[in-house]
Amino acid sequence: MVVTQCNISEGTENAPHPFALVEAMRSIGYTPPTALADLIDNGITAGAKNIKIRMSPPRTSTPSGFVVVEDDGNGMSPERLAEAMRWGGDGPDRPRRVDDLGRFGLGMKTASIALGRRLTVASRAAGEPLRILRWDLDHIAQAGWKMLDGPDAEAEPLMARSALFTEPTATGTIVIVTYLDRLAVRSSLPSHSERNEAALTAKIAEHLGMVFHRFIAEGLKIRLGASEISGWDPFKNAVLKDTEKLGGAVEVASYVLPHHSTVTTEEDSRMAGPSGWGAHQGFLVYRARRLIVPGGWLRLFSPAENCRLARIRIDLPNMLDDGWKLNVMKSSVVPPSWQLADLQRIGEATRRESMAMFNFRGERQAPTTGSDDSSVPNAFWMQVPSPDAVRFRINRAHAVVQTLKQSVRDPAVAEDFLRAFERMLPLQAILQDPKRTVNGAVDEPTPDELRGMAEFAKKAVKTLRAQGYATDAACRIVLCSEPFALYAEKIRPHLI
Repeated sequence: MVVTQCNISEGTENAPHPFALVEAMRSIGYTPPTALADLIDNGITAGAKNIKIRMSPPRTSTPSGFVVVEDDGNGMSPERLAEAMRWGGDGPDRPRRVDDLGRFGLGMKTASIALGRRLTVASRAAGEPLRILRWDLDHIAQAGWKMLDGPDAEAEPLMARSALFTEPTATGTIVIVTYLDRLAVRSSLPSHSERNEAALTAKIAEHLGMVFHRFIAEGLKIRLGASEISGWDPFKNAVLKDTEKLGGAVEVASYVLPHHSTVTTEEDSRMAGPSGWGAHQGFLVYRARRLIVPGGWLRLFSPAENCRLARIRIDLPNMLDDGWKLNVMKSSVVPPSWQLADLQRIGEATRRESMAMFNFRGERQAPTTGSDDSSVPNAFWMQVPSPDAVRFRINRAHAVVQTLKQSVRDPAVAEDFLRAFERMLPLQAILQDPKRTVNGAVDEPTPDELRGMAEFAKKAVKTLRAQGYATDAACRIVLCSEPFALYAEKIRPHLI
């Protein structure tokens, strides 16, 4: 077989069909929140202080409605706008400023067509004329890679409200997506359409507030309709445990959040974040201070309830995009293999800190013995942590358990019951809403329940005396144990 080598001027051109390629790129994986985040990236890179989003999703199956993203950044010259509208643009290898949130030269186009079929962009830089260009997917099907100049009938009235049109010297960029065919909130009932739109708006606001929280904290204002978006800082109230640099460029900071028993219900809900405790534990990866990965363990560990307080911030410069395999939507990364060992080490240490916080709060909430003998057990439940889980076991040395075992004919049957009881503890149901779960140990007992508790306490004292404890010591141990410690003053007279 003879292989012929071609020089650079030879070969067969086999260009993609423009319409087929663009239609395929519409399904790259954007959601409305991630698409809008990608459009906002451009405004932040351009130095915008204010970004406004207007949105009107269609309520029928016919493509209609609009999305408008306007910023007051530096804007673009006519030549720069034409380049920004090019599919592929400057490409990923172009040298970028350290604060440049762009990457592939595709974001503005792919994010926009993920929502609708027409993209119109107007921009003006200082001292430059205003220029308006647009892509129309139906036009691409007929004419190929040919842009259109000026706004169409749907975009023109939307642009008329922009500062770029009302103020001749204003700089900035306005992106308009019309003929929305992938953002419908339609429903058979009008009231349901309104609810769908409200839910979509809330989801977008939560996502943008999370992704850009560091910029919002520094003064960036993002408005969605009439409302200003608030930032959600996943590390607010957290305790910094450690910081280090990996390879001189990757900065890592490990945090542990406070236990829910130390904060209010509102604070606990806020710390949980838009997607809940499980989704936001682990590594949170930032690129040029923009949140890329809002949680998870980068496939190094499995999520665990007792690790949910662990959050590790990774700050990446944009020069490491290739090494960390940043995807086109800027929503996922894959760490390089040579940094996995360090990340695993850091993750293990922070998970241990989270487990320790859980254990510490469990110990602090249990009554103390009031004795200098630290070996005296008093908590009914004990936490038994392991690297990836925490289990709850009944304290076999507790006075109540000792009394139970010595009050039955076959202690082995009592032990079998305790093991079955431990396995049947509905821990998942309890953890779903810990703030509202009733703690029976602190629920005020009725007079009959209190009398029964006092009788049981007397039996527990008798059991301890049979084991060799003096009466005073046995009474002290019982009154310092759960649940008797909570009602010690009411039970004490019954033991004398």
